[in-house]
Amino acid sequence: MSIHSTIVTLIRTKAAAVNPTGEFIYGDDVFQTINYVEQAESGATAKALISLLPFTYTLLTNQSGSFNAASLNMIFTRSADATDTALRHEAIVNEMSTLAESFVTELNNQTGAITYDIGNVSLEGVKQIYMGTVSGCIASFTINIIKAC
Repeated sequence: MSIHSTIVTLIRTKAAAVNPTGEFIYGDDVFQTINYVEQAESGATAKALISLLPFTYTLLTNQSGSFNAASLNMIFTRSADATDTALRHEAIVNEMSTLAESFVTELNNQTGAITYDIGNVSLEGVKQIYMGTVSGCIASFTINIIKAC
């Protein structure tokens, strides 16, 4: 399996663990799914969307290093409306920030055959992005896939 595929599979698995009733998307198609047609916009029925954006990774090509590395950007969002109050957007940002923090905690809980570590975790709350249709949290971090000895 390629390093790219390994990373996407790992992120998808961890996203499903923290967001079992929500949705996970990898790639540019996140921009076509912002309106969550099948999901209610308001109240407790609104579902979270965890998105992994396309990423760059460094492939280990010699014996001088011990890992392959990638810089990842993820978006944790929930539907919102441009006419929502600031308090509603704040509540969504808080909810999605909690989800992003849970994801990072889950990512640190290593299970399975892949050995990795994460670092440089940065979280940013965002309100009314994509023409006011979503609010949430952007997470950026690096992941190092440790090379087997």
